[in-house]
Amino acid sequence: MAFLAGTGQPNVAVQRIDTHCSIVFLEPSRVLKIKRAVKLPYLDFSTLEKRQRACEDEIAVNGHHAPAIYRGVVPITRERDGLAIGGIGPVIEWAVEMARFDETKTLDHLAAQDAFGPELGERLAGIMLKSHRAVSGSDGSHWLTSLSVIIDRNTEQFRSEPTVSCKGVDELHNLSHRSLARNLELLRLRVAAGQVRRCHGDAHLGNIVLINSEPVLFDAIEFDRDIATTDVLHDIAFTLMDLLYFGREAAANRLFNSYMQTAWDTQSDALSLLPVFLSMRSDPGQRALHQPTATPERSNGRHASEPLFRACMPAR
Repeated sequence: MAFLAGTGQPNVAVQRIDTHCSIVFLEPSRVLKIKRAVKLPYLDFSTLEKRQRACEDEIAVNGHHAPAIYRGVVPITRERDGLAIGGIGPVIEWAVEMARFDETKTLDHLAAQDAFGPELGERLAGIMLKSHRAVSGSDGSHWLTSLSVIIDRNTEQFRSEPTVSCKGVDELHNLSHRSLARNLELLRLRVAAGQVRRCHGDAHLGNIVLINSEPVLFDAIEFDRDIATTDVLHDIAFTLMDLLYFGREAAANRLFNSYMQTAWDTQSDALSLLPVFLSMRSDPGQRALHQPTATPERSNGRHASEPLFRACMPAR
């Protein structure tokens, strides 16, 4: 860790960022990301070989989203005179190498500063649609069985929110399950029609950055195909809910309308699914995890969970 942090290199400023499953080192012009040697219920990085495979999967999954960012996998090796990046000695760790971009240009930062307009929603629709069309349909059996679990998990998260009434949470829980049951056959038809795919899976605003004024998706879920395999409308629902979370309603409107107008032939039958998909993407605990830059108070003085909760309430 000291080697990667640039110890002994006084002219190189390196910033270290720790997450629950990775450690990221930000150099002036590149980024090195290593996987933590951990085993969690949803990922296993416990051996060197598994971490190498995870790094390779990250490059493969993110390559079509952000080829200008993801450069490749590099070994960290032990040489006669010490450690090296990309050396020829024994490999002691593997890293994903990426190009450095301006972290202040991620959309969560820009949304918090009111630094983009509604027209960005149309460009977001374009990159989301391109992302979905780049992958083929997948077996959706795991996706279908996970839906009720997601609703139950979100209910527990909302029950821990002091600004949301218990009665409202119960109403949301019941409406969501009724909507799921009512649309179960449509969900099965969506799987059969190839609309459940290996998507980005984590397209919140913190994982979208403006590069040369264009939005770019990065940091897609690579460690679990089942988690990333979802209905394409459920995938964009995360982006929509995040825009609502930050008060960017007009941009969310442009994103949804532009996406649907372009893909109307394959998506129009699924409009009835959107409320429950938005509800499933409403977990406030996930926003606390993903968006540390978000302020807990909105300009209207309400807690951020309140408009988020209202927005995700399915139609009766």
